[in-house]
Order: sequence, then structure tokens, then C-alpha cells
Amino acid sequence: MPRQNIMWTVLPRGGVSAKLRFTVHVAPRLVIDTGNGRLSDFPDWLNWPATLADARFKLHLPETGAKPARLVSAPDSARWRALFDQATLVRGHSFTGRENRLVRSYPVSHVLSFLSDRWGRFGATGVDAPPSYDDLTQDGAFGPIGFEEVTVGSHGKSGCTDPATAEGDYILDPATRVLTRTAGGTLSDDAELVVSYVAPGIYASSDEEERTILSTAQPAPPVVRQVVPLFRWDAPATDQSRRRGNAIRIYLERPWWSSGAGEKLGVVLVSSSTEPPQALRPYLTMQGVDPTVTDYLLPPYPRLASFPRTTKSATGVTLAEVPGTTVTIAGHDVSFDAARDLWYADVELVAPNGAPPAAWLPFVRLALVRYQPNSLDGYSVSKVVQAPMAQLSPERKATLVRGSGTATISVTGPAYTGNSWLATTRPSMRAVVEQANPAVPDPHLRWEEITGSAVALTATGSSAQTTWTGTVVTSGGPYGNAPRRVCITETERHLGGTGRVVYLDVLAL
Repeated sequence: MPRQNIMWTVLPRGGVSAKLRFTVHVAPRLVIDTGNGRLSDFPDWLNWPATLADARFKLHLPETGAKPARLVSAPDSARWRALFDQATLVRGHSFTGRENRLVRSYPVSHVLSFLSDRWGRFGATGVDAPPSYDDLTQDGAFGPIGFEEVTVGSHGKSGCTDPATAEGDYILDPATRVLTRTAGGTLSDDAELVVSYVAPGIYASSDEEERTILSTAQPAPPVVRQVVPLFRWDAPATDQSRRRGNAIRIYLERPWWSSGAGEKLGVVLVSSSTEPPQALRPYLTMQGVDPTVTDYLLPPYPRLASFPRTTKSATGVTLAEVPGTTVTIAGHDVSFDAARDLWYADVELVAPNGAPPAAWLPFVRLALVRYQPNSLDGYSVSKVVQAPMAQLSPERKATLVRGSGTATISVTGPAYTGNSWLATTRPSMRAVVEQANPAVPDPHLRWEEITGSAVALTATGSSAQTTWTGTVVTSGGPYGNAPRRVCITETERHLGGTGRVVYLDVLAL
């Protein structure tokens, strides 16, 4: 049974005398079940103007709802019947189902970026001639998207103007822009010749120049996730191992670069050696020691020279929190830890002369900002954030001197000597000989302490430079000639008998 559907498309046409006008596009869909049909199968369309004359229209607008509309222009019945009669063919069409077909969709911005990039490459490399079809469709260019190869014939050799003798399919007169088919060409009478005009390119070149655009907005404050101690080991000489401490790693929440490239984590420092104003102190980096376990004092406000990992600094910077005062900023580079999905910066503290601090386990409270060196005056730093209090681990150097069946161990570095009434809280240093169990494959878990080999090292010297020494027996052990090593452990002892390990190192025998 024949069926019909009509799609009405309303197109605004402005207004006349405070009345809105619309053009309505009518698209009929006449459906034949099998084969072809005739217009007589669809009586509404034998005289469509008459059918339309009996129709009534309403236009639905979001603001006003349904409003009546009237025809001001209608098709003419005589013309319609002259064009379409009962025998007019209605050709059947079977639509292909697309309900299970996937459709790829691309954001417009990606398409524009793709086109701009590809055309930019051709503009940079093809300065003498427009790209060919092969250039456009090769891998790394556009591929076959949007291009359909059309054979348009071959141009005759340059200089020949006689169609009777010229080679190729046609010749071109540049002055008149007339194409003439050659006598020996392959273009047939009904051949389609595709002609397009390619405008000459406009090219300019200049020396590369890099410019920095200064930031005009204050950076966002950093968000500190965690502060942890940082260590590094090296071997200054044979049978020596040195642990470098006095550094911390500051993990920061994403995102970074709130003010653009070049943004750093800034440590806020005092600007002069004089005592800072009371209002400024909560916004400055401070350091100190536990007076019950050391007799070496530190200046409370470290200066710029104590931060060797600084990559960019600024003096005379005003904080928004304390107008009228200035500070120094020690900028540190920020890196990304993909495993933790966090940004981080490493901050190291040394004595003003560049040597490791002589204090034992000092405390530091860092005052931090985002620091953008490329900023207008007054916009280089964010508001100040106080990092959690942290302790710096002191430097230690362990040395092994080999003897006959023995080894003398010495460890140097700052420590606590303290007063006699607190002698029980002083750190203790212990050395023990370990041997590898051949039956355990794990390189870390295979080591076992040789019974009776442990020795307590004796401390001498001052708090700033303490030396622990002791001798261990290197022979014996349950596994014959299996590898041996010396394991050194330093334990900080607290009142009440508890403690924590603050240093551990090994030296191979």
C-alpha cells in the first residue's frame, strides 16, 4: 500500500508591519512497497495547490506558543497539473538500514587543527609549486579524505602553440586562458575537463625571535601534599660510603603552571640580617634545633646562600599579606612524578659557607609560594603557604680499614654529645657483620647477621663533628666463603627507652 510522509522546514524571512514572515520548504516522501508506482497512487499530490488551499497552519514559537499563520504565496494549480499528471512515475527506493553502523565523529577544533597543520607543512615545503594529488594523499598528509582523483588529461609541451602538432591532450594560451584540444590527444567529445585556478602563494621569512610575555595575574597558591626527607649516597674513595642529607622533597598537588611556563616553587626568606618585623615572621622560612639534644645553635632565619638548589631568585619582593615589607624568594625547579601523579621540588639547606649544617637533626618550616619570574612588578608570587615541619638528616661518611681477619669502622658527622644528665638519650652507633645466604635469591633479603659480630662504636669529638669508631671480626659465618658485608646503624634514643633509626649504611668486605 502506498504511503506518504511530508517534512515541513520553516525558514525565517524577517518581518513586515510587525508581522513575522516565513518560507516553508515542503519535502514529500512517497513510498512504494515494491517496484515503481504512479502519481495517481497519491491523490494529495495530483493537485497539490488545491490540497494546500484547504490546509490550516499554526506556527509554534518558544516564547509565544502556537500562533495561527496564513498563506501569502501559494503554488498555481494550472502550472502544477501541466508538470505532473496521473501517469507521472514515482520510482521506488529501498533505504539501507544504518541502525547498526558506527559513525565516527570528530571535534571541530581537532579537524581545524589537523587541516591547519597539514596545509602549514605544504606551505613551508612546497614554495615553488602547489602540491600534487600524490602529495596530498600520502601517509602523513591528508590521506584520501576529501580528495577524489580525476583524470583531466595532460598538458602539451611548453612553447608549442599548434594543436595539430602539439603533444599531450590540450594546449593552454596563458594570455587568453583558452584551452584547445590537440589533434593527437585522448580527450573525447564528451570528456569532462576539470580546471581550477591556483592563486600564487605569498611567502615571507624572518629570523627566529623568542619573546617572553610577562604575567599580569598573581599565581595560585601551591597546595602541599607531603614533605619527606631526601637522601643521596656516593663513594668518595675505596671502602668509603657517604650519605648526603640536609634536603627534603616537597610533593605538590596538580595542576602546576598556573601563571605560565617558567613557574617555580619559591621559598620565602628574610631579606636582611636584622630581626624581621613581628607581622612578617609567620610568612618566613625558619629553622631551629631541639635544645635538649644539641648544643649547636642555628640562625632562626636562613638566608639565600643556604639554598644551593635555587635556580632563580628575587630580592625586594612584597607579599600581599604584609604590605610595606620585602622578602627574598629562592625559586626551585618543579618536576613531575608520573608514578605518584604529583609535582615535586627538592630543597636543600647548607651552612652559609656551603658546607653541610653542623646541627644534628635540625627542624625547618618552609614558607612557600608559587614564583613566576616573568611577571609584572607586584604579580610574581602567590600567597604564602606554610609547609609541615620537617627534620633534616645529617651527613654521614663511613670508612672501612681492612686488617687481618678484622675491619676497623669509623663514621663521621654532626651528632649530639649533650650534658651528662642526658647521656642516655645520645644517639648510638652499631656495626655488625652480615653474610649472604646462598639459598635466598633476593639480593636484599639474603643477608643474615653473624652471631656475636655486633660492636658498639665509640663516639669522640664535638657536636659539630663527631667520630664513631670500632673494630669488627670479619671471619666466621655459617655459609663458608659466601659474601660478607658490614652493616652500620645509628639509633636516636628517646627518654623512656624508645628510639628510631636515623642512619643505615653498608660496606662490602
